[in-house]
Amino acid sequence: MGYGVNGHVGFSAQQSFKTAVTSFDYVPFISETITTNVEELIQENMLARFDEPESKPGILWVGGDIAFEPHPTLLGHFLRGVTGQASSTAVDSVLSWQFVPKQTDFSDNCALPPFTMEIFLDVGSSYQFTDVLIHTLTIDINAGEITKCNASVIGRVSSLMAKNTPTFGAGDPWTWDQASVSFGGSANELFETLSISIENPIEGVPTLDNTQLYNRFKRNGFRMSKMAGTMDFSDQTEFNLFRLNSHQAVVITLTDATAISSGRNNVVKLDMPKFRYVSYPIEASGPNRISVSFEGKAMYDTTSNYAILPTLTNTRISYSN
Repeated sequence: MGYGVNGHVGFSAQQSFKTAVTSFDYVPFISETITTNVEELIQENMLARFDEPESKPGILWVGGDIAFEPHPTLLGHFLRGVTGQASSTAVDSVLSWQFVPKQTDFSDNCALPPFTMEIFLDVGSSYQFTDVLIHTLTIDINAGEITKCNASVIGRVSSLMAKNTPTFGAGDPWTWDQASVSFGGSANELFETLSISIENPIEGVPTLDNTQLYNRFKRNGFRMSKMAGTMDFSDQTEFNLFRLNSHQAVVITLTDATAISSGRNNVVKLDMPKFRYVSYPIEASGPNRISVSFEGKAMYDTTSNYAILPTLTNTRISYSN
């Protein structure tokens, strides 16, 4: 009998598609639903009987989600995975990482950077998933709670491997009281919850390559950066911005209280220079306080050359190995 508490999840950046790696960073996690799927092919031939013919195995693929409280160093793997690249600048003995969403694919047969994963579930061997793409990442900041993330992945190869012994680095996730929000260049304290997501529509492409696996992972739609949340209804400023279809700059910052070097702290910042509301419903559902559950999009800004820019300040040296 396995216990989730005895499980572990490891990530490692691959240097190339279809080439697994065996050294992992182990990510503290809340839950995971990453499973191996084998599609079923149903024969259509009629064989003079009512019973369905025997099925054949179809495409094998890996997919699911991992929920976690973001570690200030390991979050960079997920940001690089969903944006496609990472670059760093040294600042006072720490590194400032920028994850500018890339406008080209990782390779001809792989839209985003691939990873190898190890998942151990307290029974037998570990599961090894190769050519895993992090296509969607959501960061949730809720008042009174620890910040949480959800990463959605799709992978190409499923196999078994010898279980490794995980090690976990120092560092705690951010909490709601470490967050600050700027709307239109000014601090805004009306927000109760925020959910920021980067989504890459990715599909597996099978070819006639004598395998049951996808041969490549390609895009099948536009990348989208979104933000939704709940805010206190104190005035009509944001409603007017919604009604007029106006854009505004949004910056969300989470700053750890503990210095990591020379007065520098672990920081994650999400910069959206051109945010627009797409839904701003104001409703009185009863006699209580009115709040607004809004939805919006970060649009591509031609001056900044991005729709959203995640930045991470920590002591990590590399995210490509």
